[in-house]
Amino acid sequence: MLKTIKINGQALPLKPSANFLFYYRHARLSGEDAPDFQSDLKRLADMEKLRGEFSKIDDGNALDVLQKTNIFEFTAIIRRMLWTFAYAADKSIPPFEEWCDALEEYDAAEASNTVMELVNDNFFLMLGVPKPAAVQNA
Repeated sequence: MLKTIKINGQALPLKPSANFLFYYRHARLSGEDAPDFQSDLKRLADMEKLRGEFSKIDDGNALDVLQKTNIFEFTAIIRRMLWTFAYAADKSIPPFEEWCDALEEYDAAEASNTVMELVNDNFFLMLGVPKPAAVQNA
């Protein structure tokens, strides 16, 4: 299932891949340890549990946002997943660090929703089983 989002005003195709975990390990900055997809997914789930707390944050106060959320960690994980799905769709994209340096503008909410849909699709692809109809229609 191919999805497209806008990054820097241009369409970026994204797709799940059976090689996702292998590609994901390459989504890292110089000197950084290889990311662990399962750990990152757990961190995202933990952050999701805090969603109700977000309404109490003064979003006009950057310090309040930083103190009460893991916004940098969240966006780093989303960028890793975006790059991995983009790489699965197009092997000619730049390496992760270079790709991140070129990021200027994208809709973070759309990106996180799209990434999570693709993570779900990827789960079934990696297992080699069809996606259940109930999940497809959800």
